[in-house]
Amino acid sequence: MACQFSRYCPHLRRMAAPSEFQRSQFGPKVFPFDRKKAHGRHHGPLKPFHADRETFASLIYDAQNNGLPPDCKRVDLTELSDIKENRDTELKRQRCYLWVLDDDGVKILWEGIRNPRDLLEGRVKHTNITGGDAVYLGGEMYFGDDGCLYINTFSDRYAGSPKDFSFENEWQAAAAYIQEVFVKFQLIMLS
Repeated sequence: MACQFSRYCPHLRRMAAPSEFQRSQFGPKVFPFDRKKAHGRHHGPLKPFHADRETFASLIYDAQNNGLPPDCKRVDLTELSDIKENRDTELKRQRCYLWVLDDDGVKILWEGIRNPRDLLEGRVKHTNITGGDAVYLGGEMYFGDDGCLYINTFSDRYAGSPKDFSFENEWQAAAAYIQEVFVKFQLIMLS
């Protein structure tokens, strides 16, 4: 199995990594739940099966310029509206990609993949992409059948709140970088 983590295998890098200036605009890297803790919201410890990167290594897509993940799941506007109204649905999991932004760029994992070690929910998490390492930001991504790429910062582990003014600049910088990666798409930031 080929390594999907360009940080560990630099010869496999497929996209332009963020520049030093871009990384400075993303704000500091955070470990899982750090932003929640900073706002007084506590979350229990990270479960080992949610930090398991190796099980999903071949399924993590290291985004390429204009590239789509294999067998890309698309969402139409009606489905997207339904997902925004009711976040915890099977439809959401079947159309959603989890994304994280690290020093090497954007990595995504389809949320519809089952986590066989999570016997309660059976879901993959952002930390299945990172192995519990620190990243700049994470969220959800939807490839619209209308040519738009819809993104948000909904991640229990790595998100900030766009309502938090101090986070707004970081979110804008991350969105600008993601737009550079997926230039064929019109980027729509969801809140």
